[in-house]
Amino acid sequence: MFPPKNTTLSIKPSDAILKGGSVILTCSSVANPPVESYNWFKVNKSTPVETGQMYSITNIRPEDGGQYYCEARNIHGAKKSSAVLITVKGPPTHTSASVSPSGDLEEGTSVTLTCSSIANPAAENYTWFYSNGSTASEIGSGKYYMIGQGHSEHNGYYYCEAKNRYGARNSTHVHVYFYYAPRNTSASLSPSGEIVEGTSVNLTCSSNANPPVELYTWFKANKSTPVGSGQQYSITNISSEDGGQYYCEARNKYGAENSSVVLMEIHGSVCLSLSLTFLTPFAITEDQTLVIYTVIGVATGSGFLGLLFVVCCIRACCRAEKSEDIDQPSLDKMKEEDSNKTGNNDYGDCTFDYNTNMDPVYQNFELNVPAADGHFDDDEFDDEFDDEFDDEFDDEFDEIYENFEAN
Repeated sequence: MFPPKNTTLSIKPSDAILKGGSVILTCSSVANPPVESYNWFKVNKSTPVETGQMYSITNIRPEDGGQYYCEARNIHGAKKSSAVLITVKGPPTHTSASVSPSGDLEEGTSVTLTCSSIANPAAENYTWFYSNGSTASEIGSGKYYMIGQGHSEHNGYYYCEAKNRYGARNSTHVHVYFYYAPRNTSASLSPSGEIVEGTSVNLTCSSNANPPVELYTWFKANKSTPVGSGQQYSITNISSEDGGQYYCEARNKYGAENSSVVLMEIHGSVCLSLSLTFLTPFAITEDQTLVIYTVIGVATGSGFLGLLFVVCCIRACCRAEKSEDIDQPSLDKMKEEDSNKTGNNDYGDCTFDYNTNMDPVYQNFELNVPAADGHFDDDEFDDEFDDEFDDEFDDEFDEIYENFEAN
């Protein structure tokens, strides 16, 4: 009578054990009386993983690999077998990609991506891929992939593939994102054309930044303190003092950038410009000036029809002045007075300049020969004045309107 001895362990299949396959372990021993019980152990585990002379593992996984042994026992004692190593072979598992350094990445930072996997045999090849969300492309090979001087163009998703003789496995995606300070900062002006006193102007600042711009600040050239903040800066009821060069600053946590300057040129009031244009050639009373300025203000907002109405008013005013009942001097007397002047002749309240730099409206005016009695013919002068004034004023107005339309 004796306890178990010559306890041995056998394994089938004896060659490569592939992931997902099956393994049968058998324990043998010599004992008298015969062995009463068999227990199976995995090294580094104190409790049995199975009992019985045979131990089967189906759908085997890599984590099932390790060293196993059996123990045979009868009433006289027990005997352990030597351990056998089970190695599960197959394609890589638990493939993963990691980024170093982790966290927020500022532009210019160098980054290392590492591919890891569990495989038996170990992965022989590593391949790196870049995805922009819709398509993926191969970008490199090896366990490590380096990005030097990271830029926004490198932003996207990265993953790796680990491969051995039994297959391949892809890692999950890792997101690489480089942050940067504002750039391509620009300022724009609206309206972009001529800016007239009393109107409103909007200045808008645009910039490309990641993360987005947190603060916009507006400056006027040659001033150290800001004049405003926000992506849009508005100036209402603008005056000539508001003219000048403006620029904006865009800022986020990684830095700031200034735009180039935009020039804001302020022009005088449209009403004032029109009144000066049309009223300069005429001598008009204060009451008539008030009426004409009022009409011009309305005409400015009413377009071309209003402008025509203004012209009619001006012509009517001048004719009213000319037609007042005043004694007209004889032609001889006018010539005598004319010789004592510097070149400007006044008839009634309208002034006509005969110098070479005279206004083109009056350059072609000519006086009729006086009547037989030697006195000036008022009616005939009126007709001549009307004809000459109409022709010249129409030409002048056409030119003024064309310039007005062009601007």
